[in-house]
Amino acid sequence: RKIAYYPYSDAFLPTEAERFRGYCAALIDSGIAIVPEYFLAGSLSPVRSAGDVISADFQSAKRAADVIFHAAQRPTAVVCVNDVSAHCFAAAVVPRDLSVTGFDNLSASISENITTVGQNFGEIARNALTAVLLQLEKGVPAGDYVVRVPTVLVERSSVRSPE
Repeated sequence: RKIAYYPYSDAFLPTEAERFRGYCAALIDSGIAIVPEYFLAGSLSPVRSAGDVISADFQSAKRAADVIFHAAQRPTAVVCVNDVSAHCFAAAVVPRDLSVTGFDNLSASISENITTVGQNFGEIARNALTAVLLQLEKGVPAGDYVVRVPTVLVERSSVRSPE
């Protein structure tokens, strides 16, 4: 019920913004409060400051973990924007202290046993090609062709019930 979000950057790509909206919607649908201190990036966050490199790296994840461990109401889980940031975050915390999830089901999540959301990259590529062809052949604006590709939860050992 205490779930933080680690995007590692406040410069969201469209898919990252969609993932953040999903995180917020899931909290609201579950009756869980959105806690601003649990958003671990952005210019107002103690994790980031102006001029920080916008990338998933161990040092950024370590700063985010330090913020969590010193929070008045410490979260029990962290949803990471992707598997690369989840891999960095998991390396920065003691796994038993916190549940960590990622998104994409990349090899980093497999090797680190990180629970993640898997995507069908082949279907995503087919839809992207269709969008380009519609734009080139029929003048359909890119934003008019939106397809949501189903995802699947891939459960691994990085998530556990809080004690």
